Amino acid sequence: MTPFLTAYLARTGWQQPVSADIATLRGLHLHHNSAVPFENIDVVLPREIQLDEQSLVDKLVTARRGGYCFEQNGLFERALREVGFHVRSLLGRVVLANPAQMPPRTHRLLLVELEGERWIADVGFGGQTLTAPIRLVAEEEQATPHGLYRLINDGCDWVLQLYYVIPAKATQAKLAQEFIELATSPEIQAEGIVKQFNWYPGIDAKYVKGALDDATWQKLFAEISPETLAENGKSFPLKPYFDAIKEGYESQVSN
Repeated sequence: MTPFLTAYLARTGWQQPVSADIATLRGLHLHHNSAVPFENIDVVLPREIQLDEQSLVDKLVTARRGGYCFEQNGLFERALREVGFHVRSLLGRVVLANPAQMPPRTHRLLLVELEGERWIADVGFGGQTLTAPIRLVAEEEQATPHGLYRLINDGCDWVLQLYYVIPAKATQAKLAQEFIELATSPEIQAEGIVKQFNWYPGIDAKYVKGALDDATWQKLFAEISPETLAENGKSFPLKPYFDAIKEGYESQVSN
């Protein structure tokens, strides 16, 4: 085992043997989610982000900081390759709330080929990131420790959906549908998420603007000085959330 892989496994809390199989891929994915926070503070500070291998190790492993998608998935790709996986990076678009025009490819994710199947792995999308790899197949619901996903194939494009699901045997299907409509409404998302947390990945600004007062809207987009951000900025607080997911998932797997 290389010094890098030893350090990476220690950073993510992985204490089991590793091999290029689906169990290891799932385990490493979830452990990375639980240990390495999403962080994009350097983007808005006068600091240049370096994506070479040593810089990623220095920041995410040695300094125990987090990073954004290019850093997170860059580190994860190297770890998977050193374990023995056949893996490469892909670029994707972040499409939220039917934008007026298609956004550019600004998101880095991973494609893993394993035993004749292709898997998507992504540890770098903040609060909505995958917590397990999913197979690159269309129109199939795929469960992860924290949510249900589905891939839609549209010609040469693939679209990843995270969505609410009402079980076929739900005893209160109508009530569940009403809850989904309420929870995803602009009014609830504006009041319960934007106003309380000043934003959250996955909510498009135009979708909630009509439900926000002018003061809140201006606050969201007020300029923040590098000095203020350096003093008060914190990593995205996902670790306790993903720790709970990991513990629940591993207790189920071990039983």
